[in-house]
Parts: sequence; structure tokens; C-alpha cells
Amino acid sequence: MDKRLTSNKSLANYQYLMDTIWTIYLEDGSVEIQKDSMIPELENTKHDYVILNNTIKNDVYPPDHILWDETVSLEAFHTMIAEGCFHKTFDLRFCNDHFGFEWHETFIDILVNNEGIPDRILLSSRNINDFRKAQIIETAVRSEYDYVIYIEASKNSYVMYTSGSESYSPPPIASYDYDGVVASYNRQYMAPELHEEMTEKLQIAHIEPILRKHGEYIVYGTMIENGVNREKKMRFSYYDREKNIWLMTRTDITEIKEERKQKKLLQEALQSANAANRAKTDLSGKSRALLPPSPLRTVRESFPSYG
Repeated sequence: MDKRLTSNKSLANYQYLMDTIWTIYLEDGSVEIQKDSMIPELENTKHDYVILNNTIKNDVYPPDHILWDETVSLEAFHTMIAEGCFHKTFDLRFCNDHFGFEWHETFIDILVNNEGIPDRILLSSRNINDFRKAQIIETAVRSEYDYVIYIEASKNSYVMYTSGSESYSPPPIASYDYDGVVASYNRQYMAPELHEEMTEKLQIAHIEPILRKHGEYIVYGTMIENGVNREKKMRFSYYDREKNIWLMTRTDITEIKEERKQKKLLQEALQSANAANRAKTDLSGKSRALLPPSPLRTVRESFPSYG
């Protein structure tokens, strides 16, 4: 598929989607800035591209300097054309005291004239800070939690936004019957003697007054995963108190509890050993006190010595 774009087509596609649009003219090495959210004072101005490139590089996040040099220099554009590459996408990060930190998805498009000869470069980008931040947070959530659930308590509905484990069956992604799903899920993944009590603890009617009073609610339970008991911590907190929207996170604490158990057993063993040593020492002292005096000592003490 031909990746080459005409100027009008590119601008039509990008103008309302992009935060930055530069057109670079290969013939004279100039750049026309149609749009730039980071430095809006440069919009609708024309500059020498090499000079502007070197100036803007000061705002490029230092770890991306090499990427900047290898992708957006005039030499890099000519290399793309020579290799028949007419489109490229990559991420660039920018940082300064004026706009802070911005993560941009950047696009390079080689534009051609009426004869099909490359004569311009369309360099555009869009701010994807929120998207990348969400990805990073989701990755952290996946490593920390089994899942995170967004609960609209007043509507008895929920949406599960992420699940960190694939070794078991998580709840349905969404439901308009939170209480019903909780009861069904607990019957399936909890021991018969435990699920009724846990279901009651996880009902909206039980949680709501506790949240109103304390701002959070934590409950612990034992779930069955792949035939093995796993210890879980479920924490409820407000996402939006006014709208009565909650967040629930579930964390696997099996290893933590096991570590604490082993630590407690070790401490108890050490305490027992110390107690046994003290008892042995006390017994030894008492035994020495009960021994009769040494005969040699008695003889020596009967005859005083003379200097």
C-alpha cells in the first residue's frame, strides 16, 4: 500500500486531531508551523528548520535526544525517502518549566508534488499524556491487585476495569446487579460454610453506612482458586462521595500472611530457646549453690598464711 500522502489530505486528516503540525520544505530547508500546543506563539510563522530543530531540542526530554536526532533531522528525512519509507510513528517526550512534561505520539509523513516527487515533510504530534499515564497505572494495578471495580452503589451496578490475574475466573466485567453477582460469585469460589457470611459483608446495604462513617471499608476472606485457598483483602473507598460511586480493590495477601506466620513461628521458637537457656542457667546456678565446700578449700582456710 502506498503510504505517500498529499498535503491537503494530510492536513484534512490531522488538523483537528493533532496538537502540533509542521510542514517542512525540502527545497529550502524551511518549516511552516500551522499549529503547536507547546509553543503557540510560533503558530503561523516560518523558520529555518535546522535552527528551529536545535532550539526545540532543548525541550526534548534528555533520554529522547538520540531519538530526536535520528528521526527528525533533515538527514533522517532524506534517509526515509531513499529507503522508500513515507510514514513513521513514534513517541517523543518533552519537558520544560513552561508546559511541564508532555508525552507525544509523533508522525512523519512524506508529501509529494504533482509529479509524485517528495518535496515536503508533514511533522505532527498529539499529546498522549493521559493515555500513557493510564497505561502505566494499569500496569501497576495489574501487578498489585486481582482487580479494580467501579461501583455505582445507588444503581447496584459495577464495571470491572482491570484484572491482574489469568489463573482464575474473575467476576463478569459489568453487571446491573452487583449484589446478585457477589452472592453467585461467592457461592462458586468460597467454601460453603463461609460464603453466606462473606456475601452479607459485601452487600451494598452493609457497606454503605460504614463508608459514610469511616470513608473506607476493609474485609478479609478466603477464596478458592484452582482448587487452592487464597487469602484476599477487599478494600472499598469513595471514588465520588456525592454521587455515591465507590472503588473496590481486591489484593491477594496469601504470601504476606504466610510470611507473617513463618515469622511468628520463628519468633516463638527463639523465645522458647531463650527461655530454655535461662532455665538451664538458673538451674546450674542453684546446683552450684547446693554443693558442699571443697575439702582443699577447707584445709587452706584452717591454716592462716604468713607473709
